[in-house]
Amino acid sequence: MPLNAVSRLVEARSIRKMLRILREELIARGVTKSSYHFAPRFGSQVGPSAIIEYWRYPEGWSAGYNQPEFRANDPIPDYVMREGKILTWQQCIAAQRLTTAQRQFVKQLIAHGLKDGVSIPLFGANGREAYVSILFDRMVGEEDRNLVREIVIIIDATHRLVIQMLADSEEKQVEFSRRENEVLNWMAKGKSNTDIATILGLSPATIDTFARRIFRKLDVGDRVTAVVRGITNGMIRL
Repeated sequence: MPLNAVSRLVEARSIRKMLRILREELIARGVTKSSYHFAPRFGSQVGPSAIIEYWRYPEGWSAGYNQPEFRANDPIPDYVMREGKILTWQQCIAAQRLTTAQRQFVKQLIAHGLKDGVSIPLFGANGREAYVSILFDRMVGEEDRNLVREIVIIIDATHRLVIQMLADSEEKQVEFSRRENEVLNWMAKGKSNTDIATILGLSPATIDTFARRIFRKLDVGDRVTAVVRGITNGMIRL
């Protein structure tokens, strides 16, 4: 039942834990793949500043989608956000006149075995919007209406709790050194600590120290939550 899932989410103490619980609840309801887009206030869900969490997407696909120039041609997320309602990918594609680049994107989507999914727009206070896609190992039909409705309740609850956690963290004034800002911004671009050490000409141990300081100042325990908070607080430039 959704209420049991929401109770588990409320007890979570980090965004990472919330996302893990969400995935467990999705698996229990037959979802085989999912993605969660979180954009800055009033930003595009496929823009360069969007943070995207993937679950069980093909590795080759997620690596390509992390490239802003490729992701910008995705015709689905922003369309769903404008429409403000749950739609399948095929409904989104059929409803638009796609550009050549968007048609190529759709071909790549299908080539990776990602033929159709369900797109869910999420809305929150102060422009805190997000977008979620879920896929099953079959096509979704009218008979799945109640199942999808239950899944949407759980996903929406997750998003609202994430927003609240971010709002609570923003009440705390956080000051970063120049190096800490540099490390956080490189984290947001998907660079590992070893990569960042090479870029900045520092040792990996030094970067590890900076990362621990960043986590401590932001009161987080992982990179994803640190980056999400950095973006929502205007600390990250992408």
